Amino acid sequence: MLRTPRDSQDRARRRGEWKDEQLAELFSEGFPAFITADRVVKRCIGRVREYFAGFDLMLVDERDDVPVAAGWGVPLRWDGTVDGLPGGYTDSLVRAVEGREQGLEPDSSVICGAVVAPSRRGRGPAGGTLGVYREPNIWMRHA
Repeated sequence: MLRTPRDSQDRARRRGEWKDEQLAELFSEGFPAFITADRVVKRCIGRVREYFAGFDLMLVDERDDVPVAAGWGVPLRWDGTVDGLPGGYTDSLVRAVEGREQGLEPDSSVICGAVVAPSRRGRGPAGGTLGVYREPNIWMRHA
């Protein structure tokens, strides 16, 4: 079962559904330095969480109601050219935040991260999480 929080309040409530022990394995390997050490990311990540909480996904094993995969992304405006693509992770976040603050209507999306519990790798959760992000309306429903 895939749960997609609809707004910040729903996201906070859903996070409370699981105990720290249930989330520990999922996030046990941490995040790479390009996510945690980038100064530009540190300046905008709070707004990313506020503005785009509806793009967070949690894949939950229905048998034992344990999160087995999670993902998140941001919507942004893109002109459709190769030169117009974001320059990477940081640029994607900055463009999404600035676009939102400028009132630009997003027409594209960037998957920023996905994580699978180590014990569930090779068993399908990554494909399930990414599959939801391929749904054309997932991005516009939460924009």
